Amino acid sequence: MKRYLFFTILLGLFLFSIPVYANAASLSLSSASTNYEVGDIFNVNIILDAQGQPVQGVDIRYLNYDPSFLEVLDADSQTNGVQIKAGSLMPNTNANSVSGGKILFSQSSSGSQSFNGSGVLATIKFKVLKSGSTQLSFDFIQNSSMDTNIASNGQDILTSVSQKSFTFSEKTQVNDTEGPIKIYLSPQNAVYGVGDSFSVNIIIDTKGRSIDAADIILKYNSKVLEVLDSDQNKEGVQIKNGNILDNIQINEVDKRRSTINFSKTTNQSSTYSGAGVLATINFRAIDKGKAYVKFYFKKNYSRYTNLVSDGKNILEEAVGGLYLVSYDNLPLLVYNRKPSGTVFADRYQTVSVKTNKKAYCRYSFDSGLNYDSMRKYLRTRDGINHYARLRMGASGSSTFIYVKCQDKSKNYTSSSDYIINFTTIKPPELIVQGETPLKNKVEIELFLQGSLKPVYSFSARANRAGRVRLPRDAILNPGHYDISVKSKNTLKNKVSGVFLGAASEVVLPKLIAGDVNGDGVINSIDWSLINTRWFKRDYNYDINGDRIINSIDWSFIKKNWLKRGDI
Repeated sequence: MKRYLFFTILLGLFLFSIPVYANAASLSLSSASTNYEVGDIFNVNIILDAQGQPVQGVDIRYLNYDPSFLEVLDADSQTNGVQIKAGSLMPNTNANSVSGGKILFSQSSSGSQSFNGSGVLATIKFKVLKSGSTQLSFDFIQNSSMDTNIASNGQDILTSVSQKSFTFSEKTQVNDTEGPIKIYLSPQNAVYGVGDSFSVNIIIDTKGRSIDAADIILKYNSKVLEVLDSDQNKEGVQIKNGNILDNIQINEVDKRRSTINFSKTTNQSSTYSGAGVLATINFRAIDKGKAYVKFYFKKNYSRYTNLVSDGKNILEEAVGGLYLVSYDNLPLLVYNRKPSGTVFADRYQTVSVKTNKKAYCRYSFDSGLNYDSMRKYLRTRDGINHYARLRMGASGSSTFIYVKCQDKSKNYTSSSDYIINFTTIKPPELIVQGETPLKNKVEIELFLQGSLKPVYSFSARANRAGRVRLPRDAILNPGHYDISVKSKNTLKNKVSGVFLGAASEVVLPKLIAGDVNGDGVINSIDWSLINTRWFKRDYNYDINGDRIINSIDWSFIKKNWLKRGDI
């Protein structure tokens, strides 16, 4: 019994003498304050606490920030892109980049070395862009190796991360009335790579003067930069609204003209004075080159960029930016093949693909050819959208097209075929009926059954029998559709649940004549429009198409009085 007790005590002492590690380590954020003013520059340290564990590497993937509130200032001007400042805890910095509100950073030890203490892994230098509240946060899920990690002997021992919240206020205006009343971009200069997304703030500084409106007209290089849409729920492309002034009057990006138009006003009883972010432009670099972003501005001239006070443009200076896209490390991606499945086609069909960067694409009807061996080219206007119009075989035949692309800089070429495969069938014919001769084009919209957004719309002239064919560029699959039809001076009529199949014939609702102003109802307004043009030759208001306005036109309005069209 004594011997058993003796060995039990020895075993206990041995076990207690073995070091026991709490299998845990943490990352936190440290800054001198959490309250700053617009324009302030401050540092945030990323703190690694190994808690005694041997750490061989750390991955920050990612530390997230809101680029509309904060700008990361580059810590290494000799290296392409934007970097944060690396600490000295471990000798090897394997990744260091900033893009689109995400910070990627990685450090590792060498050989058998490891780090087991606490210290600054890296330092981020931020500049405050606008007032409000925001947060820095790590992408982290415990026991996942796909995000932020701390590596120790082949295991991720990170168990906790801390986020950090900040509050920013407008710069205290203490006699800050010196200098010109201006509008400018921030940042004004930066270097990026193809595929990088970045934000540029439009900032106004009234120098203490009160304004009630701002008009912005910007020109950008659309061959190098693409403006990303900030509101997917609205038609077209918009930039992101800022936090000053009250009402947006216009927000549109015109890619064809390479312009940005943005305008805001205050409420009727208020004005704005100070400095702040009027709007934020989210860009994506699509090609190498210099990209100037310039304001249309002329002092004391009201047709371009304005800051308005009491009916006058008081803007004195407008400063744009220059963004250099100097390198291309973005792999080439081919996607969005069209058509697919079974589609309507008569003699020709348009096929298309998209690329994520500017490229040239070729195709073949034989698989396995390399890019240089392909002799047929897809056309492109912008380097992103690629298409070709092909002559089709007999109805019901299948087509296989093999596509390969090469980026503009010839750094990346497709290694495997991108396949477009579809089967064509003879398209349907739509038959249009009207109360008056069909001398004008008819406007037709096709909707997926029950949808409010058309999948395809076109205008065409019906033949003598009222038949209309789908245009060659229509890519539509057989199925049930809702179809609306309208012509000049008629109500819009809509039919639901129509099946479009191979060579089918669909009779559309009869067009009701008399809606001269196109507001969807026939009433006294339509009558007043033709009444002022009696016995005149006016194409716009001629209802029956006989080139003169008279009692015949009036009879259609009378016959269909107060009838309404379909929305």
